[in-house]
Amino acid sequence: MGKSVLVKADGVTAVDGGGRKRPPGLLAAGLITGSLVKTRLNKGGKEKMIRKHLIASLIVGALSWTTAPALAQGNAPAIAAMTAEDIVKALKSEGRVAMSGTFFESNSANLTAESDSVLAKLAESLAQLPDAKVAVVGHSDSTGDFAYNVDLSARRAQNVIEALVKNQSVRRARLVALGAGPIDPAASNSTEEGRAQNRRVAFVVIDEAEAGSADESIVLGFWLNDPVTDCAIWSAEHPAPGEKASWTGSCANGKASGKGNLLFWDEQGILARYDGEMQAGKVHGVGAMKFRSEDGTGLDSYVGKFENGAPVGEGVLVGHNGYRFEGELIDGINHGRGKLTTPEGWEVRGEIKDGKTVGEALAYYKDANGDLYFGDIENSKRHGFGVLLMANDDAYNGEFVDGAPSGSGMFEAANGSQYLGIFANGSPNGMGTVIDVEGTSYQGRFVKGGAEGQILVTTTDGTQTIETWKDGEKVQ
Repeated sequence: MGKSVLVKADGVTAVDGGGRKRPPGLLAAGLITGSLVKTRLNKGGKEKMIRKHLIASLIVGALSWTTAPALAQGNAPAIAAMTAEDIVKALKSEGRVAMSGTFFESNSANLTAESDSVLAKLAESLAQLPDAKVAVVGHSDSTGDFAYNVDLSARRAQNVIEALVKNQSVRRARLVALGAGPIDPAASNSTEEGRAQNRRVAFVVIDEAEAGSADESIVLGFWLNDPVTDCAIWSAEHPAPGEKASWTGSCANGKASGKGNLLFWDEQGILARYDGEMQAGKVHGVGAMKFRSEDGTGLDSYVGKFENGAPVGEGVLVGHNGYRFEGELIDGINHGRGKLTTPEGWEVRGEIKDGKTVGEALAYYKDANGDLYFGDIENSKRHGFGVLLMANDDAYNGEFVDGAPSGSGMFEAANGSQYLGIFANGSPNGMGTVIDVEGTSYQGRFVKGGAEGQILVTTTDGTQTIETWKDGEKVQ
């Protein structure tokens, strides 16, 4: 039977740029098979990052560096004022359209009756693009709690998908839901008119070549027979030593069929239990399955749709180790697109294969200490643009490469001192400017977090001097 794709999390003690050990559980660099690598920034023995109040001005628009379909960037043509033919043309030429207006109940993910005609028109358009796969991206204004808005926008996107599938007969495998919250506004949030424009759902064409791949079925496997009824049962895996199966249900033409209970076991005990529908000896339909984890230490579970003996489409996969995946399976349980939640509180949205993210994805994490990360990840590491916020109001906002701050960024301590400039491997490394709590600035080159060489010092009254620094210390 199937094995769990869910990765394991081992505690890892990270080492900062100064060689000091950091405890695990603070800021995860990314999800990798077998462990979570964790890191913090260090500059002169102190972690310095931007304060939370900077989020409103820095995260809005900055995260639009993320490429579509992770975010549906900027303005998109509004569906309500378009014909089905106009929508097709917009999807082909611009790759996206949007629905904005009173299509949701206030502060809720529930659709209003006004949305019916708009979604019907969209479904008519999608029927003319049978190979197109579409990301449904929820957006919100900036009013209220940031994390709540991200969650609300994701739930609204998911409800739009449910309405398209149930009411308009659009294939679920063609759609994937994402929640962008307030990070990609179409207009200013300073006016009610602008906030109304920002409360929208965008539809973004992902890749026509990918359309329908989620419907492919796994055909490898072998037949077993119930020892009592001799009813044939299909197992979509390589056989385990001494593997057997039993079926409590009807048997049609010598094969398990209809609703019932299926049990697989081997010399070590229970391999899997399935409760649901069978067709021609294979798991087929809606059902729930519990199966032995790959390491043999517990039972993982999957609830969702099966076809020809394998899970397909939308479902929920839960590991005994605390990992949870919700979304669309692309190729069995080892490859899917959706949301992965880890025991530490990470939420990763994107494509996940063999426990790692594939390409670009968005991650959100808030640990027990109140530290928070939101931003891009690539191949299971922080990569691209992101924001790290500490519970003590230290924070970092900028670029990441392979898990560490690298490139342009800004870093401010809770006391107001700042560094703006170039980072490498997690530390200020290159040209930049430090502004201390009195407002005096130090402009020049920094190496591994310390000022180096000739530094231009500018005081608040405009007086400028040149100082020589070495290894982060002023040379007298």
